[in-house]
Amino acid sequence: LLPEPLCHPHRPAAGIIGKKHVGPGSVYPFDFAYTEENSSVLQVGRNITRIKLLVRKFFQTHKAEAAERRRVRGEGISSNPKEEEEERPFFLYVAFHDTHRCGHSQPQYGAFCEKFGNGETGMGIGLVLQELRDAGYENDTLIIYSSDNGIPFPNGRTNLYQSGTAEPMLVSSPEHRERWGDTSQAYVSLLGEKQLYPT
Repeated sequence: LLPEPLCHPHRPAAGIIGKKHVGPGSVYPFDFAYTEENSSVLQVGRNITRIKLLVRKFFQTHKAEAAERRRVRGEGISSNPKEEEEERPFFLYVAFHDTHRCGHSQPQYGAFCEKFGNGETGMGIGLVLQELRDAGYENDTLIIYSSDNGIPFPNGRTNLYQSGTAEPMLVSSPEHRERWGDTSQAYVSLLGEKQLYPT
């Protein structure tokens, strides 16, 4: 799902929160990064309140950088309703970790890490979307929700059975509001997460 031109000089502002599945940093540089590389994965990947606050911080930082660019150009802080158009596009990758079991990698946390499917990811997505709305980006942001693999159960993850390769895929486009709520039974598998690119 990551856009390849993250290292292009006119690339979007890029942020990542949560489980980091990409590298190296020279290929996928992030301006804003809170992952298991610099924070506890329990905080940046499982604590939905912390994730919400980090999303808010990303949007605040993004808007502040745009205001600083306007100030440097001598335009000052504008109350222009179209000031968003002057902002660099952004790419924010939020990777929830609570669908992963972690007792094998962090046994000290025991049962806390073994809560699969407890609904926190859904609540977390709702909190992220509310931050998007509050920041004023709801009507001009392409939202994609997916997963990197199927369920972590027998015949699931790491297997080529449908339960291992079928993944959730939700897409919300601000340009096709008439299709909001449409569903499809299409079989989705990204197998590598790099089949979606900006055009």
